[in-house]
Amino acid sequence: MAGVNELRERKKRERASMSPEEAADKSRRIAEALFSLPEFKQAKTVAFYVAKDEAREVRTQEMILEALRAGKRVVVPFVTGDRMEFSEISGPSDLSPGAFGIPEPRPEIRRPVPLREIDLITVPGVAFDTGGGRIGYGKGFYDRFLCRLLSERPDARVVGLAFEMQIVDRVERKPSDIPVHILVTEERVVRCYRDF
Repeated sequence: MAGVNELRERKKRERASMSPEEAADKSRRIAEALFSLPEFKQAKTVAFYVAKDEAREVRTQEMILEALRAGKRVVVPFVTGDRMEFSEISGPSDLSPGAFGIPEPRPEIRRPVPLREIDLITVPGVAFDTGGGRIGYGKGFYDRFLCRLLSERPDARVVGLAFEMQIVDRVERKPSDIPVHILVTEERVVRCYRDF
């Protein structure tokens, strides 16, 4: 899988070369596209990842605030061992630095939300292809969680958020890799496969 590791490192470098202003501007455009999706509008409970700014991920902090203002129930991840769960938050003050320096719900407020209640989940990645393939950070947290989520809630929508520069021709997939249903960049929305 040397090819995957090489691609991961190259895309991380490319993304890191963006200025904070460029990343914020593109993230705003991605947020507009995400919030316009019928699947997002219909979702009652939305699972957001919390972006690491220094990694120049698509920023989700403003999306989380906007979703809360729109009356959505927002859940974000926390890690225990090699398992990821999601807990409801009411705002940024509910977060504190957690695993890998990523903000997580504070330990005292964590209440894992039942998988069947999650309508839509946004996922981060380093690279994506238009067939829904995704390269994450190599630890498998999201793939393991998505496997559990979709086995319990097959109609939940998985939405990859990415900058256009992160889209590649083809991502090498392992059987354990879970593809995204919808890919949203600052330039387009791609419905990766149609099972709805």
